[in-house]
Formats: sequence, structure tokens, C-alpha cells
Amino acid sequence: MRRLFWLAPIGLLLAAFSAACGGGQEDPRTFPEYIDRLDAIFGDATTRADEINAKFRDANAEAETDEEHMDAFRGLFKDMERSLRRVVDELESFRPPSPILDEEHDELAASAASIASILEDFSRRADESESLDEMRELFAELDEPRYDDAALRMSSACLLFEYLARDNGIDVELGCAFSDLGDEQAD
Repeated sequence: MRRLFWLAPIGLLLAAFSAACGGGQEDPRTFPEYIDRLDAIFGDATTRADEINAKFRDANAEAETDEEHMDAFRGLFKDMERSLRRVVDELESFRPPSPILDEEHDELAASAASIASILEDFSRRADESESLDEMRELFAELDEPRYDDAALRMSSACLLFEYLARDNGIDVELGCAFSDLGDEQAD
């Protein structure tokens, strides 16, 4: 089964953040604090994505009509978009401890926002879909370059921080594989 993500990423993208990541806190003062914050954000996002995937899988398995299957798809897109928006909000709520990392931090937030925008578009289009076949076609678009490019962009931005952490003696795995939104399609 592919991880949703992320998103972390893709859910993907994907729920509450830990208290350490709550709004209103001051910016991390050290690089290890900063990495801890990223780790909490992406860890919580991965947990949410797993929960969203399980919810989708259960709803899809219990669906008896095309409309119920379509509702499962709609829920998946809405939930993943909300999850990613939360990641974006969290990333935008603090700055790295060094201005040297500002550009990379902004790229991480922007790449998450890009995926969230794609999922917002999918959610809107899912709401407008009139048949299960249309919904399946929409779901298949997750394998197209637009989503893959956005997921790769976010994965790359995230991996940079993973590598920087390891270079600084911090053993962390942020879960930077964001291309795996929804592996569970309606049969």
C-alpha cells in the first residue's frame, strides 16, 4: 500500500498537530528545535494521512451504490486538502533559526501549498462529478505530471532538511515521500 502522506506528502496529503507545533509559539532557536518541529508536523500529517486512507478504504468497502462510492472519493479529496492546508499553516507559523534557511523553508511551505491547491481543485471537480466513471478518471489524474511534479517538489524540499539534519548529527526521518496519495480506488 502506498503511503498517503504526507504528504506527507500527497497526504498525501492527509487532525491535530502535537502541542509542540501549536500556533503562537516562538520560532525555534536552534537547528535541532527546528528539525523537531518539522518532524512533529510531518509525523502528525502522516498519521492523519493514514487515518484518512483508512476512512476512505472503509467507506469505499461499505459503499453499495455509485453515489456512496463517489462520496468516499469526495471525502478523500476534501480530507487530504484540509490536512495539507494544516501543514502549510504550521510551516508558515514559524521561521527557521537561521535566515540562511529562510528560502528553503519558504520552498517547503510553498510546495505543500501547491499540492493543497491541486487537491482543492480535485475536491471541487469531485463535487461536480456526475458518475463513478468520472470520479475514477479524476482519481487516475493523481498519476499525471501535475501532481507528480508538485509531490516531487515537496519531497525534494523536505529531503533537504532531512539531509541537513543528518549532516548535523540529528537522526530524523521526516517521511518525505509525498507522491503516494490514495492507493485505494473503488473497484
